[in-house]
Amino acid sequence: KNYIDLTSDSLIAPAVAYYSRHGTADEKMKAYYYQGRVYQNAKNYDAAFLSFSKSEECMDQSTDDRQKGIIYIAQSYLYGIRYHFDQQKKYIDLAKIAYARAGDYERVQLCQVEEALYYQTTLDWKRADSVYQSILRTEFDERSMLTVYSHYARMLVLQPIQEPARAREIFEKHCGVLDAGVSASTIGVYAYALVLLGEDDLANQQIARYKDSLMRIRGNDLDYWLYLIEKHRGNLSSALASLE
Repeated sequence: KNYIDLTSDSLIAPAVAYYSRHGTADEKMKAYYYQGRVYQNAKNYDAAFLSFSKSEECMDQSTDDRQKGIIYIAQSYLYGIRYHFDQQKKYIDLAKIAYARAGDYERVQLCQVEEALYYQTTLDWKRADSVYQSILRTEFDERSMLTVYSHYARMLVLQPIQEPARAREIFEKHCGVLDAGVSASTIGVYAYALVLLGEDDLANQQIARYKDSLMRIRGNDLDYWLYLIEKHRGNLSSALASLE
């Protein structure tokens, strides 16, 4: 509720205990969901899955379709990290249906992004590309679109038949050459696309411009992109050093 990612169930446990006995179906469903999110934040995925499953059991008597969609997406994430991709796709589709019933079309669009990422993960590049193209033909809020552009460009440089020119175009046309939405991933993808196109000097400039600030961000993946860049250049020792 307050956008604080808790990792201990000490606060939510009393609420779950109360609503599981006295709450309405909507209250039970939300209580189990919030419990699951706490477990997910703590990376206790078995416990998170159990809580989300209990939340799903309350859905038949609930009228809150938006919350149902939120729970389905949470479940799809857990299936995805465990490589149960069929179930992951099933729950993305269920979330999309629930959000549509709720009239929450912004979240329906976010489900499309999850769908595109699902196809990327399962290496179905053609379908992923088709979903991205569909998303780009719709109206989307600016912040979400920057995320879409970043994911799409990432796919274009990692797929077997690389398309760095399209990736570069996405950044320069839609992101103002990264003046908006700068992250380790966007800088890395953009620089890698430039290197694939033979624009090494420009790639180096982009990396130098942002590297110091980005490397201070916990969990950034710039090293991964530096590895790919140096590997493409044939500098294997430098590539491996990027991962150390």
